[in-house]
Amino acid sequence: EGYFPKRGAEVVGKLHEPLNFKTMVGKPGYDFKIRELYQREGTSWLTPVEIFQPYYGEAVARYLAEDILQARSKAEERGGDRRNRKIHVCEVGAGNGTLA
Repeated sequence: EGYFPKRGAEVVGKLHEPLNFKTMVGKPGYDFKIRELYQREGTSWLTPVEIFQPYYGEAVARYLAEDILQARSKAEERGGDRRNRKIHVCEVGAGNGTLA
């Protein structure tokens, strides 16, 4: 048994197309769709990036952009460097690199 009981199955799955949340009615509809995906795809786990694509990635990008703009604005207020520096974002963790 255990967390990943299926031998030979992909541990981290990848969706072929984004979920259509408009067709789900509340949490029961969501739970049903997720259960159906796990069974159909034969996977043991889907990351939040996979399940909530493209919204998850868009939210992360908006957060990073706002945070960086605020930091640059504060630096300029203090008379700091006004040059636009490169930003390096690294996706780390178990998954397929979908967010990258």
